[in-house]
Amino acid sequence: MSKWVVEAISLAYEAAGQPSPLAFRSHSTRSMAASKALISGVSLQDVCDAAGWSSPHTFARFYSLDLDSTPGSQIQSEDWFVTIDLKDTYFHVSIHPHHRKFLRFAFGGEAYQYWVLPFGLGLSPRIFTKCMDAALAPLRLQGIRVLNYLDDWLILAQSEQLAVRHRDVVLSHIKRFGLWLNAKKSVLLPAQRTPFLGVLWDSTIMQARLSPARISAILTAVKGVKLGQSLTVKQFQRLLGLMAAASNVITFGLLYMRPLQWWLRIKGFSPRGNPFRTIKVTRRCLRALVMWKKPWFLAQGPVLGASCPRVTLSTDAS
Repeated sequence: MSKWVVEAISLAYEAAGQPSPLAFRSHSTRSMAASKALISGVSLQDVCDAAGWSSPHTFARFYSLDLDSTPGSQIQSEDWFVTIDLKDTYFHVSIHPHHRKFLRFAFGGEAYQYWVLPFGLGLSPRIFTKCMDAALAPLRLQGIRVLNYLDDWLILAQSEQLAVRHRDVVLSHIKRFGLWLNAKKSVLLPAQRTPFLGVLWDSTIMQARLSPARISAILTAVKGVKLGQSLTVKQFQRLLGLMAAASNVITFGLLYMRPLQWWLRIKGFSPRGNPFRTIKVTRRCLRALVMWKKPWFLAQGPVLGASCPRVTLSTDAS
């Protein structure tokens, strides 16, 4: 059963044209289901009873996932923002001396090993995020609202003065941990409209839109796809990545990705295959990208905090 679950998840990611997560197990679905139930309003005790855990400590330590930490779910009307960018993020996490041998590589006839968390390792983003969650836990217990995505952090507060106070506390906390602030990329003056993770967040009108830089990147990538041209799997993966990230704020964005994903699947596209294998662009591929060439399509965005009405339909198959 465990092997079947892992294979089913891998095939689902492959069908969606996305790289499969590294080092996941069938047990990962238990973490996802339990965490999703908790943020949906199910009591912690009911979650533990259903899972067969005798203590909430088991869930908190081994299974709890932060599924509700996206800016869109946390921003309140008239919030003030401060964005913090960290420098050389992974290099702040040291590797235990006994484990450094597993991170060795050879170059020019010499063997090297990492002393710190390396870039390019599939587990590095999760390890770093877990470390930063632990570092930020004391601040969150004080009521400071801070969202962290790798080296990008967002502080939210209901007033400009409170944002300044919380900013100073977070910066002092960062300094104590020995983390390095990237002042050039940080926006330390509180504002109610700020770019974060490629999206412009505006708490005055409670709306999110892609940033001009992100829109420009998508348009440039799409315009680079020309009839008869051969592009590598890696180039198509980058395009799919830009589209998938934009789909978080573009209405029906994932739906408009489908034509390109189906075309790539017909062409034998696989994220696990040779990244330098080439695929020739056809007219069907260009038709699949029509909407992604329209600036107005990329400039739309959702209203933050708006409820999404859903209707459940039941049918009898007999």
